[in-house]
Amino acid sequence: MYPSETCKSQFVHRQFVMASRKRKRKEIDRDRKILSEWLAMGKTDEMSQTAMAEELRQITNADYTLSQQQISYDLTYIEKEWKESRIENVHKAKMRELEKLKGYERMARKGWDRSIKEKEKHKRKVKNEAGERTKEIQVETEDPIGDPRFINSLVKISKHRAKIMGFEAAQKHEVTGKDGGPVEITEVVVEMPEDNEQ
Repeated sequence: MYPSETCKSQFVHRQFVMASRKRKRKEIDRDRKILSEWLAMGKTDEMSQTAMAEELRQITNADYTLSQQQISYDLTYIEKEWKESRIENVHKAKMRELEKLKGYERMARKGWDRSIKEKEKHKRKVKNEAGERTKEIQVETEDPIGDPRFINSLVKISKHRAKIMGFEAAQKHEVTGKDGGPVEITEVVVEMPEDNEQ
């Protein structure tokens, strides 16, 4: 099976190195916390994953060194977790805004309903006829017109809801230069003196 004993001993040695103990949950959480801080600071762009594993071992005084593959997996896990967290936070914020809009919509509808009801104006007149007091009550009714401000509010609420839920069509934005012309690109060249020139 093996061409030589040397090859066999190398295989067994590699197998032993790969079969190191598994991290405990606390160690995984600690390692990922440090990696997430590095990721947030941009440190993961500056060093190799193998170097990260070694620095992580030194910082934590761990009795293990993570493989490059494990570092890669942990970084992917952290980025996925961040993305899910952002999505969840955005979803919660949208739900809060939609609930606010429901309240505003109820108020606007109540205002509209009040504005379209038939209105009555009561006028009272008191007449003196030969010493007697008589009361004359006039009732006038106005045709319901409705206050258009409430309709405008309802339309704005509806548009805002559509925007939050993503129902609006994508909008095209163009960047133009001065007076609507093309954007001018200016090239800047900076010459740096060489180190031996003082």
